[in-house]
Amino acid sequence: MADAPATFVHLHLHSEYSVKDSLLHIKPLVAKVKGLGQPALALTDQSNMFALLKFYNAARSQGIKPLLGADLWVHHEGEVFSITLLCQNHSGYLNLSKLISQAYLTNQQVYQANQLPLVEQAWLAEHQAGLIVLLGLHSNIGQALARGNQALADQQQAWW
Repeated sequence: MADAPATFVHLHLHSEYSVKDSLLHIKPLVAKVKGLGQPALALTDQSNMFALLKFYNAARSQGIKPLLGADLWVHHEGEVFSITLLCQNHSGYLNLSKLISQAYLTNQQVYQANQLPLVEQAWLAEHQAGLIVLLGLHSNIGQALARGNQALADQQQAWW
């Protein structure tokens, strides 16, 4: 039996609801993904899930599995970094909603001349159920590796 060909799925994509860095509109985006034969798509707007209902309905209507998530700015020990969270299930959706809400309600701070809702890293330990974390170049691990600090990256990886 031949193996099925690998299928690409975007796991980190911003829409028009991440105003500063994307102009992608939901319906044309989903149509393009369908045209490319991709079975699923993750929408990870910055610090919000405003597009969630529109995205979910558009994706489902085209037979695309909608993967829900968000990019978050995280604050820990005086540093700010970015992570991507994907919802694995309903519990993950509720936890991501709590994290974003708590950041907007209690922890908006100025970072690099922008007012950002920051999630405290400790909150992630409290609200981790049902969430998948993607750590890239802009995460605390990515920043440590970019500075050549393997020991710090290893320490941070152990936390995650």
